[in-house]
Amino acid sequence: MKRMKYMNSISVILLLVLFCCGAYSQPSKSYFTYSSLEGKPYNVSWEQRALLINDAPAFFLSGSIHYPRFSPDMWDSVFKHAKQAGLNAISTYVFWNIHEPVEGAYIFSERANLTLFLELAKANDLFVILRLGPFVCAEFTYGGFPIWLREIPGIEFRTYNQPFMDYMSKFLYDFVGLAKPYLAVQGGPIILLQIENEYADSSPAGLQYVEWLGEIAAEINPGIPWIMCHYQAANGTIKTMNGCGTSEHDDDGTKWIENHWKALPGEPSLWTEVEGGYERWGGPVLTRPVADLAYAITRWFAAGGSLANYYMFAGGNNYERTAGAMVVTRYENDVFLDSFMVVNQPKFNHMTSLHKVLISYADVLLAEFPSKEIELDNPNTTVRSYGNETLHFISNNDFTEAYTVTFKGQNFALKPFSVQILDSSLGLVFDTADVSPDIIAPQITPLSGDFSWKWYVDSIGPSNPSLTVTNKSPIEQLKLTKDTTDYLWYRRSFNLTSNLPSPNVLYIGSTESSGFEVYLDGVYQTQQWDLIKGAQSVIFNISLGDLAQGSHTFDILSVSLGIENVGKQMETFQKGINGSVLLNNMNLTVGADNASFWVMQPGLIGEHLKIFTPGGFNNVTWSSTNFPSQTSSPVWFSTSFPTPQGLTGEELLSVAIDVTGLTKGHVYVNGNDIGRFWTIRAMCNATTYECFDYDMSTCGQVTQSLYHIPPYWLNQNGQDNLLVIMNEYGLNLDLSKVQIVGLSS
Repeated sequence: MKRMKYMNSISVILLLVLFCCGAYSQPSKSYFTYSSLEGKPYNVSWEQRALLINDAPAFFLSGSIHYPRFSPDMWDSVFKHAKQAGLNAISTYVFWNIHEPVEGAYIFSERANLTLFLELAKANDLFVILRLGPFVCAEFTYGGFPIWLREIPGIEFRTYNQPFMDYMSKFLYDFVGLAKPYLAVQGGPIILLQIENEYADSSPAGLQYVEWLGEIAAEINPGIPWIMCHYQAANGTIKTMNGCGTSEHDDDGTKWIENHWKALPGEPSLWTEVEGGYERWGGPVLTRPVADLAYAITRWFAAGGSLANYYMFAGGNNYERTAGAMVVTRYENDVFLDSFMVVNQPKFNHMTSLHKVLISYADVLLAEFPSKEIELDNPNTTVRSYGNETLHFISNNDFTEAYTVTFKGQNFALKPFSVQILDSSLGLVFDTADVSPDIIAPQITPLSGDFSWKWYVDSIGPSNPSLTVTNKSPIEQLKLTKDTTDYLWYRRSFNLTSNLPSPNVLYIGSTESSGFEVYLDGVYQTQQWDLIKGAQSVIFNISLGDLAQGSHTFDILSVSLGIENVGKQMETFQKGINGSVLLNNMNLTVGADNASFWVMQPGLIGEHLKIFTPGGFNNVTWSSTNFPSQTSSPVWFSTSFPTPQGLTGEELLSVAIDVTGLTKGHVYVNGNDIGRFWTIRAMCNATTYECFDYDMSTCGQVTQSLYHIPPYWLNQNGQDNLLVIMNEYGLNLDLSKVQIVGLSS
């Protein structure tokens, strides 16, 4: 098969123009590249103006790329795009729950192959910022913590708690040891290590924990600097900034640098997260305007910053069940590369052009501390100069108004929220607001469709005695599932002594970012979802119709919409039924006389039999008659499709599945889970969020209909690929709309 490539024609042309025309052919001395160090051990230290490489000031443009959000065959291409954009570093978290889903059994294969990821970064001439955490947030399930950690007796996460610190210490030692060959002191690409992440607890136990962080970091002594981002920083670590970086918010980069140098003189100003924005189920598409991003970056370096890391450079996808609560499967789709590895234009070209300018002036910037910002014609317009008047940054810091200002006898028209970079002759070098209107959308081409489907209808309620658990009251979901599935069946039988005319209400105590699908006496009734991202307690009020006198059985499918990735007391986070259950005022929570009235089953039967895998596919009998368009329980659909061979006259950028016609569930390709899908439509109750804009044209549309299929998961031997879809519920399903598509330039 012809190898599938992610390099599109726009990127290739850009690469040729930049390098052939000398954009990076003569970089500044302070713009280090990994290859310039020739693989020899080197020293990373710092002074107030910048990080130092072998005692020389260093200028860094970096981008976050999370290895589990890509398949290994994609890493090299992402790195090459980073180099094209002018980056000399990348950043990634280390995801504990990816590496140790079961205590004591580390995984370093497939998407968890961290050393291969580091090798490829090195091969692509990129430095690495390794953010160990182990708390990562990252809109990743449980903030990166393995679910078994919460079961440790007496543990309290992210505070001065001995069990937690013992496990964290082991994790840090293990992964610093794994990374040792890649540290700068060994001639490797890793220049910074991060401990903890966005730590804000200022309680006595929190402050004691921060003190311990400094002690354990010093004890490990990796030979390169430690950083702590946002909020608090321990002794011996460099405090860094996360945020939007613009003055209409509370994280203005210019003010942050000023305050940082007052509070911590001697430390450089490093920006570890230049925010990009992520989407939630039921929300519209989120974008960060290109001009806003360019403004923030330019202001940062003009004010004295020496490192900026885009969060994200490429977001990738939350495959399997790795998305945090309410986070959609594609991640940070509006950044340099979208979730299908397609270059976002004009963002990629505009920011690459800005990088070219910043790199060319890096020596001038780092040779001195920033001058005082001087007000021009009004308080919203300022200028800052460098290099004995050889470089000027003229800013309009008003979010809505344009101004014409006079500087050194010349007039300059400034758009709102913009910076113009001028050379020594006052010639315009770059205007952050001068963004090309040319948006190049990828072409979407159907590759496979009109499938021949078979189906298997899963059981309603607990049905396999070997899998079920009985108890006098419902058990919290994660205690039974260990987060190996999104699903837990609850069954409760009860008796009514008289008829109950509607309205009737079933009250279920649970948590945010959850859902329930309710069946009564084997018949589907309704569903209800909590779309709040979080882990707080909520009560579901589920309306029911008439109920007749006599014996009845509720089968309730609890569905996790992901485990919240941030918050206090994360060891207490729960899913499923964790409060009272009432039918009107009839308490169903606890059985009479401590009898076992609740029956529970983790997962669906199809999951346990692994019918989505080639090896387990024949564990059930698949049907091709009586299509279940009105599903009364979860239904599995199966078919096959050939591996795409590329598009005529074009290279194949990416392969995806369009799930239009379905409702909610999971899609599997050759046994690999491409992530949660949901055809929920966007509800718009705001136009902006922090430094991001909601694309109001997407209101009322499906939040995400296309889902990426990594080429690594497709058969390369000529065999068709097994496609299995588990659809949780649905009315009027239409599988004729499901298709495999290709995205090309």
